[in-house]
Amino acid sequence: MSVQKVPTIGLSDGYRSIMALAGDLVWRLIQAFPQSSQPLHEEGVVLIDELDIHLHPLWQRDIALWLQQQFPHLQFIVATHSPLVASGAGEEALTLQFKLEGDKVQAMRIDKLAAMNVDRILESPAFGLVSSYSPQTAAKIDRYDQLIKQRQPRTASENQELKQLQLFMDEIQPFGGPPTPGSLNAKIESFLEKALSD
Repeated sequence: MSVQKVPTIGLSDGYRSIMALAGDLVWRLIQAFPQSSQPLHEEGVVLIDELDIHLHPLWQRDIALWLQQQFPHLQFIVATHSPLVASGAGEEALTLQFKLEGDKVQAMRIDKLAAMNVDRILESPAFGLVSSYSPQTAAKIDRYDQLIKQRQPRTASENQELKQLQLFMDEIQPFGGPPTPGSLNAKIESFLEKALSD
């Protein structure tokens, strides 16, 4: 395998932003601790806004751990809109959500993000997303749920709509929502409801 040199300007924005961040941290540590024989091991606090900008999702997941490993004595305070950065910070990280209520800022601690998958993080109080599905898909799932649970008899057009939505649900198989009537999942759910209500 041949190795090819690529000029920095030829790298992606993600590579360049990580190089710039690492270089800036090293330069600032050298400036702050000119007498230190190991400036990368000195202590300090680093504030970073939008750490996830231009980063591939894999890098978003790993960037917090990488920074902790490369700069073990720095405390990082990071603002992000990425659930991957939030979970990648690990169990030791303190995760806070800030909300402006009137003229006061409220801070709420969010626990256990490191143990959640991306969907659960997005739907947690940290991000407050109602659904991780697209608005169009979420609307179809909600409409399917509504028609399945409808108590009064459905009209012919509603039956036709439900038939189309059933095809959609069978194709994408979204997690959640009521099971298909008559399916094994529907029978299990019915059995559990009866057993738990007795």
